[in-house]
Amino acid sequence: MNRLQIRRLTRCILLTNVNFLQARHWLRQGGISLHTTVMLAILLMIGSLLMYSYVNLLTKAYRFFHEAGAPSAYLIVFLCAILLLLLLASAFYTVHLFCYSRDYTGLLHMPIEPGTLLTSKLLVSLLLGYTLELLLLVPVFSVYGSHHPSMGFAAAALTIMLFMPVIPSVLLAVIAMLALKVSQCSMRVHPGWLGLAGSLLTVTGCGWLTGTLLQGDVLSKLLHLIHGSETWHYGIALALFAAVSALSLPLYVLASRRWFRSGLYLPMQPRRAAPVSATATRPYSRRTPFVSCFIKELKLFFREPVYVINGLFGIVLPPLMLPLAFSMGSAGEDAGTVREMVAQEPFFSLLLALGVIIATSAINPVASSSVSREGRHFWICRLVPLAWHSQVSAKLAFAYSLSCCGLLMNCFIFWLYFGFSLTQIVIIFSIGSLYAGLWSAIGVWIDTRRPKLNWLNKSEAVKQNLNVVLAMLVSFSLIGLLYYLLTFALEHNWGQAAILLGLAALATVLNVTWVQGIVAMCRKQERHH
Repeated sequence: MNRLQIRRLTRCILLTNVNFLQARHWLRQGGISLHTTVMLAILLMIGSLLMYSYVNLLTKAYRFFHEAGAPSAYLIVFLCAILLLLLLASAFYTVHLFCYSRDYTGLLHMPIEPGTLLTSKLLVSLLLGYTLELLLLVPVFSVYGSHHPSMGFAAAALTIMLFMPVIPSVLLAVIAMLALKVSQCSMRVHPGWLGLAGSLLTVTGCGWLTGTLLQGDVLSKLLHLIHGSETWHYGIALALFAAVSALSLPLYVLASRRWFRSGLYLPMQPRRAAPVSATATRPYSRRTPFVSCFIKELKLFFREPVYVINGLFGIVLPPLMLPLAFSMGSAGEDAGTVREMVAQEPFFSLLLALGVIIATSAINPVASSSVSREGRHFWICRLVPLAWHSQVSAKLAFAYSLSCCGLLMNCFIFWLYFGFSLTQIVIIFSIGSLYAGLWSAIGVWIDTRRPKLNWLNKSEAVKQNLNVVLAMLVSFSLIGLLYYLLTFALEHNWGQAAILLGLAALATVLNVTWVQGIVAMCRKQERHH
C-alpha cells in the first residue's frame, strides 16, 4: 500500500471534514481583523477556564480516593469514563466520516483502492481520539503523577496514551465498514443508519460493562488484584495491550482490502414510493403557513443525517451520561445519596434538578444554526410569499420542540432513576420548558442576525458555526446571573413558592423580550431587502 498516497488522502479528508484547519488561508486573505482577535481571545479565556475547572475537579477526586485509601481507583474510574466518552464521540464522528462525508463525491471517481481510502479515514478518526486524549487524559495523568512521580508510571502513561484510541477507533471503523458492505449487498438500507445503530449498541454495551466494573464488589476485587500484583505484571499487561492494539491496525487494513475487492460505492437513494403526480396533490393548502413551514423544517432536518447526528448530540448525551456519572461516582453510591436527598430535602433537590435541566438545555445547536442550515438556498426564503418573521418563528418552534424532547428525557431519568415525585417532575418540566424556550430564542436571534451561509459541507453549518458558540456564551452568562439571583433569594429566606414563581416570571419576561427582538429584527431585514 502506497504510504505517500495514504498521507495525502488523510490530509485531504482531514481538510474536507475539519474546515477550521483552513484558518491559515482565511487569515492570508482577510488578515487578522478586530472581530477575529476578540473571538480568539474569548475562546482562549473560555478554554483556559474550562481546563482550570477540570484540573480542580481531578484534584478533588484524587484527594477523595486517596483519603479512602484507594488512589488507584482514581485512575480506573477516569480511564473508564474517558474511554466511554471517547467511544461516544468517535461513534458519531466515524459514522459521519465513513457514511456521510462529502469527500466521497470526488474521491470515489479517482483511481484509488478502497483499502487505501478506508485506511485514510481510520487515520483521521484516530486523530480525533488523540485530540480528545490531549484534552482529557493528560490532566488525569498529570494529577496522579504529581503525587506519584516515577519513570515506570511515565512509561505506562505514555503507552496508554499511544494505544488507547486505537482499539475503539478500529472497532467503530469495522462497524462502519460492515454497514457499507451490507448496504452494497442489499441496496435498500442506507449504511449510515446501520452504522449508527451498531455504534450506539456498542457504546451502550460498553457503558453497561463500565457500570458493572465500577460497582462496589467488583471494584474492590479489582483494586485488590492491582495492589497484589508485581511490577513485571504491569509490564506484561501493558505489552499485551500494546500488541493487541498494534495488531488491530493491519487486520483492519487486510479486511478493508478483502471486503471491497470489487470496489467501493455508495448505494443510490431509494426511489419515490409514489409518482410525482401523486405526491404533488398532498393537501399542503389545507395547512396554515406556520404549520407548513414547521413541517418543512422537520423534514429538512431529519432528511440530513449530518444535522441529526450533530444537532441532537447535546440533546441525547446528557440524559444518557447523567445516570452513568452517578453510578461511577464513589463506587456507585452517589445515586443512593441523591435519592436520600430527594426524600429528605425535596425543595433543594428540585432546585438542583432545575439547574441540570437549565444548563443542559442551553446547549442547543439546532436553534443557533436554524437559518445557517439554509445555506445557498437562503434566497428561496426571500421569495416565499410569507413574512420572514413567520418563517423564523417556525424555525424557533421546531428548535424548541426538539429541546423539549431532551427535557422530557431528562425528566424521565429524574423520575425513574433518582426517585423524584410526579409533582416535582411537573414543576421541573414547566419551569425547564420556559428556559428551554429562552435558550432557543437566543440561538435563533443570533443566527438570524448573522447567519453562516457560505458553507460547503453540511456539518459546517452546525459544528463549525460561530453562532453556536455565541449562543452558548450568552446562555451560560444568563445562567451565572440566575445563580446569583437564586443565591440572593435563599440568603434572604424567600419562600419556596416565591422562588419558583420568580424563576418562572423571569423566564417569561426574557422569553417575550427575545421573541419580540426576533420579530423586530426580521421586519428590519425585510425592509432592507
